Amino acid sequence: MKLVLVLALTWLCLSVAATAHSPVSSTQPLHGTSLAEPPASLVIEFKNSVRLTKVTVTSDGGPETDVDLSSSKTFAMRHMLPAPDLAPGMYLVEWRALAKDGHAMTGSFSFSIK
Repeated sequence: MKLVLVLALTWLCLSVAATAHSPVSSTQPLHGTSLAEPPASLVIEFKNSVRLTKVTVTSDGGPETDVDLSSSKTFAMRHMLPAPDLAPGMYLVEWRALAKDGHAMTGSFSFSIK
């Protein structure tokens, strides 16, 4: 229960920073979703073009894993990234991006796998 509260508060706090320049319009998996199977990819869509500079996935009590950004080096509104191998559990995806105006943004979303 503590993890759920921490994830929710983290998502709320970090997502506020992104709304000033290019808010996230959607994610896949959707924030708060419980999946039956691990996702093959992670998708983050923004209202304006951004360049992702860092994306990590952290499992409940596990280490932080960097997501490969080699397929997403340019400014774009939609970023589809390969998901790391994920076992059942709760996950927090945290991202950092750069807007075209030079402002840095951060945000996060979470999901679980049954």
